[in-house]
Order: sequence, then C-alpha cells, then structure tokens
Amino acid sequence: MGRRRINTEISTEGLGHLVRAYAAITTYLPQYVELEQQIVAMYNTAAKKPVTYSDISRILRTSPSAKENVARRVAWTSQHIFGLQAKCVNYPIVQHADEPKLDGSVFRSYRSPVVDQVSKSLGIDAKAVKYHTLVPKIEQTHYANRIDSVLIDAAQETVYCVKGCLASQVEANRRREPLSGGACPLLFASDRPLENVHVPTQHLRGLLLAMWSLNCAFPNMTVKGLFIVVDDPEAGWEFQAHALTYSELDLSVLKGRTTDISATQLLASSTTLKKNGIDIQSFERVANIPVKDPLSALPMDRATRSHMILNAMWVRQASSDKLSTSSMTSLGQAVEQRHMISYPADLLRHDIEDCLEQRGLVERPFGGVNAKRYALTPEGIAHILLLRRQFARDQIPLTHIDADAHILAPVRKQAALWARHHDGINVTD
Repeated sequence: MGRRRINTEISTEGLGHLVRAYAAITTYLPQYVELEQQIVAMYNTAAKKPVTYSDISRILRTSPSAKENVARRVAWTSQHIFGLQAKCVNYPIVQHADEPKLDGSVFRSYRSPVVDQVSKSLGIDAKAVKYHTLVPKIEQTHYANRIDSVLIDAAQETVYCVKGCLASQVEANRRREPLSGGACPLLFASDRPLENVHVPTQHLRGLLLAMWSLNCAFPNMTVKGLFIVVDDPEAGWEFQAHALTYSELDLSVLKGRTTDISATQLLASSTTLKKNGIDIQSFERVANIPVKDPLSALPMDRATRSHMILNAMWVRQASSDKLSTSSMTSLGQAVEQRHMISYPADLLRHDIEDCLEQRGLVERPFGGVNAKRYALTPEGIAHILLLRRQFARDQIPLTHIDADAHILAPVRKQAALWARHHDGINVTD
C-alpha cells in the first residue's frame, strides 16, 4: 500500500488538529512518523509566509462582534498610515463607578482606560480630568463609548484618537451596488475619494469624548482626531481618513443620526496610495514598525493580547521541567511590563476565559491551589511556536531533526506533563 500524500496546506486550525492527535499518541507511543512529517511540513510552509491580519485573527474562538471587527480593521489601517502601534483597540473611553453617600445620594466617579494607557506609554502622570463637565452631557445623547485605536508619537508629542466605520455604514454609499455576500465597495470603482461622507454621529461624539479627555489629562501634548472609513471585510483594504478638530466635533453641532465630514481635511486615502504605486492589499500584512518584539508591531486588540499571554506562558514553560502554571493576575502583569500596556482586569479575564480557554490553548489544572491557575496545552505551545517562527521568516526549512527540537519535542513534553498530572502526579510549579 502506498503512503498517503502529505497535505502541506497552511492552516492554523489544521495544525491544531494534528498537534492534538500527536500529543495524545506520543504520550503512549514512542513515535508516529507520518504525523510528525505533516506537522513539520506545515510548520516549514507557514514560516515562509508573512504574518497577516487573518493569521492573527484565527486565535479568536468566535467571530468578533460587528463593532469589534470595525475597531480591529480601523486600528490595523491606522498603523499603516502612521507607522505607529495602535493601542486601546476597542477600549472603553470613560468608565464610571457609583458610590453611596451618607445622605443617601450617589456620587458618580469617572476614570478612563485610554488616559491610563497614554500615561503608561509616555511615563508621565495624567492631570486630573473634570469628567463631570462633559460626560453627563454626552451621556444624554446616543454616543459610542469605545475608541477604535489610540496612536502615540512621543517624539512629536502627539496623540491620535481614531474612530471609524465600514463603507456600508456611510449613508451615501448605501446606494452603491453591493458585492456578493452584502459587502459594499467604498469608492473603489472610482479614482476619486468618496464624496458626501455621512458617518454615524454617535461615533463622532465618542471621538470628541476621547480627544477632550486626553487634552485635559495631557495639556502639553497635541491631541488630534481621525475618522477612517474602511472597506467592508469581504471587499478589501480600501480606506479614506479624515482629520477632525475640536471645532468640527463641537457637541452642539453633532446632531442627527449622521454627520457629513466631507469638508474636513482628507489626511490619507487608498486612492492616493494606489496612484503612488502602493499595493493597498499589502495592508493585510503587519505594518512596518521598528520594534524589538514582533508582537509590539500588532494593534493592541483582543487577538494580540491573547498572543502576548501565550508568549508569556511559553517563556515560563520553556524554562521549567514541570507543568508551569500562572495566575490571571501574574499573566496580566507580565504582559503589561513587557509591552508597556495598561491591561484592565475585565479585558484580561475575557481574553483568557472567552478566547484562550475556549480555544483549547490553555487549561486550568484540576484541584487545590491550581484551580484558578492556567497552563499551556500542547496545542497552545504549537500555536505560539508557529507564530514565533512566522515572525522570524526563516526561509531555510527545518529538517525533521531540527524541527523535533523546535516544535515536536516541546509538544511531546507538554503532553506528557498533562498526562502525568491527570494521573494524579504533582507535576505543577
């Protein structure tokens, strides 16, 4: 009987299936050559390909919500425009807490995760923000209390606040012929920017709130607003970005369901880039940002944070002969310190429980003090090692012997540790 042809198609999901089978088999059998060959072939093939938006997105267990999907695409696009890392992707702009007073009334206090992030990135304390002067007024309107991204140019002492929407959300664009699947091309049968850009007013109110909060907190920084209309996911990476000032975002003029921003400054557009010979589909790839850690070249969204957690866990596991376990708090601190981000506890919990744990990349060892601690699964190790190799872009294929050290041996080791743990043997740190 001839050998079955090895499938080398790149698929993170496919690799995960193979790794789960390999982990289970090698726990009890010394080797399974054909399965090893398939894993090595997929591992080598993936290493030759650049990391893309789709690659990073696969870690998400379920499809992002419509709002999160827009924020991620806007953030990804903004990185290509400015060459800076997009932080605070889909972060709440302002949060509140109600505290009862002795007289029975309630005092409402405010804080901003966006301000916290800029403070951490700049290494300076934020000035006190008098949220009560604006937030109650905005709360009486329909507004988007999440920012799509914040980009910090410390050298130019400038902070960019970015909101955006899909082409299909632009009122004038709804009359265009939709593509298959309902996607709507932005302007992209034309060589001119989109005219009559009527965007959701609630997004502009949120942008105003973010700009105002940062301007109050960091009076010595220049705060600039940006609104980006991005193509629908099925249509491509076309976009146009409008620069907005405070006067254009005055709350008194932000009325109605949509607002026309056509007359504002057109800062950048895919139309212009294409005329200059730039392939706009290259926006699918990671933006060229000079950083030591490749993960810091990705927008700080849920998918990126989840990969950062996996990487932190792998660093700990690689130096341990036991099943390395980590608490949620220690993982959040490790990511914050390594990547200089502000990591709200509620986002950390959702990233671990709703993404990594549901995806089968981490698990909680059973019993005792480890009940609220997490350890990498064999699939989790394969996932982060594959991404690390993709970032390395090593064009020289690994031999089976070399690959054994790079991916197969770590997977076998983790499988054995989990098997011993499930057998009741204490192999946790």
